[in-house]
Amino acid sequence: MAQVPGATARRGGATSPTWYESNKPINMDVSYGELRLNFFFGRRSKTSDVQVGIGTAGFPALCQAMRQLDRKAYLAATVEDLTADDITTIVEELVQAKVRNALVDAQAVLANAKRLPNARKALAGC
Repeated sequence: MAQVPGATARRGGATSPTWYESNKPINMDVSYGELRLNFFFGRRSKTSDVQVGIGTAGFPALCQAMRQLDRKAYLAATVEDLTADDITTIVEELVQAKVRNALVDAQAVLANAKRLPNARKALAGC
């Protein structure tokens, strides 16, 4: 379980009318198919353990929030973790998407051209 540097946890509510900040670390791990943040609050015998689980469906929202907070830090952290295989896969997927889009565009142009009377003769050999 790794600690999350720079993270803070606060609580407030019926027993704490103001925000109370925990001085304990926030830990992070991956289990049961989700990212889990674990922390606790308390003094003496009164403690509360808290666990927040974030599944893969929440990743886009997290990424968007991190980009809004600090785009440079977000990009540095995400790019640093990419491997050569990840980059190759991304480039291949982009190329495939561009080729698919180009084919769809070409088919649309061809379909529109075939509707024009003079174009039918020019495209007869296609």
